[in-house]
Amino acid sequence: MLTGDPTLVLMGDKGASTTKIGILPIIKCRTNAPSNLSIISIWEGDDNRQSILTGDLKFLSALIGHRGAASNNPCCICRTPKEQLEINGEKRNYSSQELLYSFEDVSLFPIGPGQILPPPLHITHGVATRAICILEFLIDKNILYEFLHNRHIRRDPRTKTFRGNDLVKLLQEEVQRKALSRLVEQPELQRAAALWHKLMEGVSWFFTQSGSLLFSDPMNAADLVEKGAELLFKMFQVLRNHLQNIANNGNINVIVREKAASAAKKARPFPKLHYLRHHCAEFIKNNGWWGVASEQAIESYHAVFNKLELRFRNVRDKKLQIERMMRHHFLLNYLHDRGFNE
Repeated sequence: MLTGDPTLVLMGDKGASTTKIGILPIIKCRTNAPSNLSIISIWEGDDNRQSILTGDLKFLSALIGHRGAASNNPCCICRTPKEQLEINGEKRNYSSQELLYSFEDVSLFPIGPGQILPPPLHITHGVATRAICILEFLIDKNILYEFLHNRHIRRDPRTKTFRGNDLVKLLQEEVQRKALSRLVEQPELQRAAALWHKLMEGVSWFFTQSGSLLFSDPMNAADLVEKGAELLFKMFQVLRNHLQNIANNGNINVIVREKAASAAKKARPFPKLHYLRHHCAEFIKNNGWWGVASEQAIESYHAVFNKLELRFRNVRDKKLQIERMMRHHFLLNYLHDRGFNE
């Protein structure tokens, strides 16, 4: 098991009829031993490639030297300032010039414009999470807690956000029954609750249905994603303006105004909405796909790793345990690449 900040080498080569891709950690001794190489993919064919980089936004930022979503230029793909996320800014070239636009280092490896895949899972999840967060400012916390408890909907204990399945439950509760927006009690906020419901209908389409469209005609999918993202952006904008009007109305109860002001801040343009509006359809038009391959693969592997860890829990030697886990997964990868189901 590696400790500290390891140096990793990504490598690949064709031998006989198969190409192998692996990661090699630099260690103190026998770095080039085959047992030190973690095979991540094998396929029949040549070692030609088109490089596409993805992962959650934190991972992407770390790889390319970006300061992250909280920086002055929060997008990995363009140089848009954080105050102007409603626009599609000048594209990045990932050279040393990016040090002027919220990069702290050059990219870990060469990458060009158009090679970053906006992470479908994290973008749609993030937009849905932000929509839920807006309503939380308008609902009594005790009422919301009881609502979630009765439906067995839980937050992630570490991030305090809702995981995928729980987020889908919330979307279904609202879209089908208006169960969440009905929890808003103040008369002055009823119009905001109605606007929020419309927003959630749009979010639900992206979160639960748009993926199937990406396997059909790419240009049609790009058009749908582009129009859908634009509509979502306008819904956030209309809701934000309405909440801001409530916050500025001196004739309304001060507590209601404070709630509206806090919710309005959360409805401002944010990085994941920027990616969805400006870069997702762009990627589909250039590559002919979006959600076909995504960071969901490595996210799903966490659960596989946990199961393997449980399976080999009786192996007391940690090194041997990891070796057996990786060997098992290598065999699954080998079979998968040859068309066998797990």
